[in-house]
Amino acid sequence: MIKLHSYMRLRFAFMLTLLSLYPLISTAQKGVFDEMYDSFDEDEVEQPPGQLTQRATSRLRCTASDDAVAELDGLITLYFLDAKTGQAIQGATVTLDRQSAKTSAGGCVRLPKPTRMGDLMDTKLTAHFKAKGYITFDAQLHFMSGTLFFNRFSVSKQLTPGRLRVVLDWADAPRDLDAHLVREGMYHISYRKMRSYQDRAGLDRDDRDGYGPETITIEKLDPTATYRFYVQDYTRSGSMGEKSKAHVRVYTERGLEQTFTIPRSLRGDRWAVFELRKGQLIPAR
Repeated sequence: MIKLHSYMRLRFAFMLTLLSLYPLISTAQKGVFDEMYDSFDEDEVEQPPGQLTQRATSRLRCTASDDAVAELDGLITLYFLDAKTGQAIQGATVTLDRQSAKTSAGGCVRLPKPTRMGDLMDTKLTAHFKAKGYITFDAQLHFMSGTLFFNRFSVSKQLTPGRLRVVLDWADAPRDLDAHLVREGMYHISYRKMRSYQDRAGLDRDDRDGYGPETITIEKLDPTATYRFYVQDYTRSGSMGEKSKAHVRVYTERGLEQTFTIPRSLRGDRWAVFELRKGQLIPAR
């Protein structure tokens, strides 16, 4: 059965009282009554885990505190953002363990935590993302002690051949991580120099207040060149490895090529992520 919060029970009783008085009130008063009755929204009824209505899902307004409460109720929250603009992706279909829902206006979706996961210390699952105009991909979900380690995914729109997009996401700390792309002997893209006419490379978005995305796109990739990508902690916190949960995703016309996750053991303020050498993606050492 559907459960009601104590506040909702009181409100429901109030609406029943109004219904009993409905035949006795005037036409003008009935107009006011109808507005009050319409405000009693099915979205305010607490649904059992995994039973969110489509309307409720589309109107989710997710926050970190709400996410924590939802997790206690057996739901996990995922966020999907446009890699180039940082804007929420609305209406995308996300599927986890045969349960599907669409992302809200805030780009978030809540899905039941798979029961087969149990309370394992270290579990990896996959959520399938699909949206018109965007690259379709499988988001890797990493659970530690039953809690989702990272839940933000910046997704690239579909790319034409010869283009490459590198996207950096992280948590709320450190506040300012910077993406750096270097083509050996030619240019260095970062917040200091955001555009290069060579390769038509550029920094699409410089994020300075946490989370990201911070995105660099190469419009005309040179298959014979060598590129290096690294992340710098502008705040010099010394805790980038421990706190940031940083992820770097590389997209091409084929889709998501690879995801890199910052080592928690990293010390210092620079993370060397990868090299792209003659078209081959090589993790940095």
